[in-house]
Amino acid sequence: MPRQIFRDRVIAAAGPLPGQLTVQNLKQWTSLRRGVFTEDFDETVTHLLCTREQFNTKVPRGKAEAMWLDWPCALSLEGHDCAKLTIVGADDGATTVKEALKRGKRFHIVHYDWFEFSTVYEKKQAEAEYSMRSIAAKKLAAQRERARIERGIREGDKFVNTNFYHIYRDRELFPYQVDIVRETESGEPKERFTLCLWESNAKPHLYWFTAKFLKRKGDSRPKYHRWSCCSGKWRREMDHFMHFFRLKTGIEWQDRVLLEKTTPKSFFQYTPPTGGKPVGRRLRFSYDYCREANAQLRGMPTPPVDVPVETEQVGPPTDAKTASPGSWTSDCGADDAADETPACAHDDAPELLRTVEEIEEEMNDLVAANPAQNH
Repeated sequence: MPRQIFRDRVIAAAGPLPGQLTVQNLKQWTSLRRGVFTEDFDETVTHLLCTREQFNTKVPRGKAEAMWLDWPCALSLEGHDCAKLTIVGADDGATTVKEALKRGKRFHIVHYDWFEFSTVYEKKQAEAEYSMRSIAAKKLAAQRERARIERGIREGDKFVNTNFYHIYRDRELFPYQVDIVRETESGEPKERFTLCLWESNAKPHLYWFTAKFLKRKGDSRPKYHRWSCCSGKWRREMDHFMHFFRLKTGIEWQDRVLLEKTTPKSFFQYTPPTGGKPVGRRLRFSYDYCREANAQLRGMPTPPVDVPVETEQVGPPTDAKTASPGSWTSDCGADDAADETPACAHDDAPELLRTVEEIEEEMNDLVAANPAQNH
């Protein structure tokens, strides 16, 4: 006596199934195991059997059932005992595998092998191994992976192969992928440079500075710039990054917060992250000091203090009282440990005002020494 492995299970088929899985056999074998096989796909169905082709093409169930009328005759010519098959009506074609997917995960869409192996071994097999959703998801993931690899190879011809490199992040998890823009007279962004410092996936890490230029928003033909012919050590590529930044913005990389939006519009402008996001290391002074001084330079009210976003610590923990620049390194920024710029604390307003006056003098000298820059 077969085991009751299909108790409380309602099984349907999306269309004709190969081998001996005819409607008559499906009904008989399911009933022997205390289950129900139905020709109507409704809300009571718990398992929908289908082939890989039916799932991929989303064959309408009604049209597939209409094919069942000719299918037994074709099989009978091959000597199979299928001539007794009868069909009571056919679906109107509205119910499809595609519509079955829209129902969500309330029931199982499985390969017909699930039914065969369950009946052969007299044990209901795990649906996950035969789920068409899982099979389709794995196939789609493989396609995306192939597309990612091919895209990286194409980008490697003129830019950087992203299969072997990723954007470098320092110890504060600041990504070295920054945008600088030069606005038009109407104030809309026009030209854009995207500066990137790449880090190799392989160890020991190699680095590579690149820049991508867009003449206008939505430009389909960007221009790519690689300062070095090949990747190299962090110090060299970081110097290229900072030099290119100063060349286009007119300010040093250390002054990106202090002198934000203080240069003429002929220069490219950089906007640091806000909202507590990491702004990167190597600032001229502490971050709050730079923002306060920048506000005075631009004649704006003192900005509120940003609450830093909590990020996962990279590297071994250290005591704040005993920590010093370069006291520890990690995979994320191991080569920049020796290039720590000390932050200056400030306690009183007179000190700040004197510093702002000095900065204004430096800005006047900068504008006089650098006439209008054109790309």
